[in-house]
Amino acid sequence: MNDIISIPNFYNISDSDKKILIEDIFYSKRLHDSKPNSLGVSTNFLVTKDRLNILKKMYDQILETCKNLFKEIDLADRNSTKCWSLCTNKDYWESVPHDHLETSTINTVYYLQIPKIDNDFCGKIRFLINDKWIDYQPKPNELLIIPNCLVHDTTFHNTEEWRISLNFEIITNNKLYLK
Repeated sequence: MNDIISIPNFYNISDSDKKILIEDIFYSKRLHDSKPNSLGVSTNFLVTKDRLNILKKMYDQILETCKNLFKEIDLADRNSTKCWSLCTNKDYWESVPHDHLETSTINTVYYLQIPKIDNDFCGKIRFLINDKWIDYQPKPNELLIIPNCLVHDTTFHNTEEWRISLNFEIITNNKLYLK
């Protein structure tokens, strides 16, 4: 698995359901941020509330999509359906380049909300490829499937609106190859 895969309009959520999901995400963020040892915006936080069960449905669709993309997926016993989120805006952002070698075989990021400045989306993700940073502008409802070894980070966006991404990690017992 060496490529970044983009799936636009992967999972569309009604406005009313999205509003509830965002409330649940920020409930989880407040819990995370209130812990004495919290690193705040420098790390993803576990989404612990999902009143409409949207995240489980989204995970199931992500897993099914990955099963269609890769030759074989042998899920590890330690695989989890947990969802992590990162919420950034002009006041809550920090550069933390990272990979997912220790935490996943398949790293996926779903973009629930992407802010706009002057009618252009902002809040890019950047990838370190061949020692060079490459910026990519995701769109709302887009899913990226990213190799777990690829170092990536978010870019600063100068808006009060929240950029909300959801991270689902799949752990397999085997290496993956595209079909």
